[in-house]
Amino acid sequence: MEKIVFATHYPFFGLLHNVRIYASERYAKRVSRRADGELEREILSVLWTEDQPLQATQVREKLDLDLAYTSVATVLTRMWEKGWVSREPSGRAFVYCPTMSRADWYAEKMLAVLDQSPNQRALLAGFVGKLSKRDRQALKKLLTEDGPG
Repeated sequence: MEKIVFATHYPFFGLLHNVRIYASERYAKRVSRRADGELEREILSVLWTEDQPLQATQVREKLDLDLAYTSVATVLTRMWEKGWVSREPSGRAFVYCPTMSRADWYAEKMLAVLDQSPNQRALLAGFVGKLSKRDRQALKKLLTEDGPG
């Protein structure tokens, strides 16, 4: 067993305390918090690499994470409700496949960030300024030709 330190905040006193807990490394992975949308992205990555629809149990196995079946099934259901995956009955379960490409999904995420920015021009300028010369040239070409959208 290894020592894992969790920071605990007590709102009554406004204090931050370190709590030492002895736990296995497996438990530490399980309790670490994922960023919002990270599990959805990981599930989509699994679905994008497959040529056929998958059941929640198959997705869970390919994720290589310590997750309960119900967690994966719940996230897949929410993704279906958002329109990110389609599902079809298969026996007593559903099979899922993505409804959009990886490029389209990331484009939507980028647009969401842009929409939330109070200064879209500054955000775009900062983004373009961080691109490599090759990527800036590709972006310029996309903007000057009659491309998608």
